[in-house]
Amino acid sequence: MDNPFSKHPEEIGETYLQHLCFAGGIAWLAFQMALAALIHAFWPFLFQTTASERLKELNDKISNRRT
Repeated sequence: MDNPFSKHPEEIGETYLQHLCFAGGIAWLAFQMALAALIHAFWPFLFQTTASERLKELNDKISNRRT
């Protein structure tokens, strides 16, 4: 029987821990973008470029992935 925790990571050539770290990093960047954008919505003079900078960082991180 396939282990649901390792099936997908193995399919993309990662261990469970490697996948956990990568996906967790993506989640952390997404959280930062969301929080910055929400604060910026109320106070437009704050975090003027943070969300767009994090989005570029996120795109680079995903584009440069080994798989």
